[in-house]
Amino acid sequence: KNQRFIWNYLLQQAEQWIDFLVFCQSLQTYFHQENRYAQSYDPDHELHLDIQYGLLERNLKRFGCISAEYSESEHTWDKKLIRFRSTKLGLSAYTKGLQSF
Repeated sequence: KNQRFIWNYLLQQAEQWIDFLVFCQSLQTYFHQENRYAQSYDPDHELHLDIQYGLLERNLKRFGCISAEYSESEHTWDKKLIRFRSTKLGLSAYTKGLQSF
């Protein structure tokens, strides 16, 4: 159910750029995850890491479903994801993922 929501959202955005911080806050609100991060030392940072690496980097980007833009930084570990967008391959994968088997 949650995956279907995300695929539908990404399909609606097509190849438009999506602001990463707005996307994170939207997912947190839609999935009612405020309490999950309530006891964290830095709730926004943990939320951003979970979404950036758990969803985007290790899944969608790895398989060519999105392209992303990062802040300029001297060190690769200090780059921040600014925005991302779906690729044609990603849009096709989301569509296939929504079909019943």
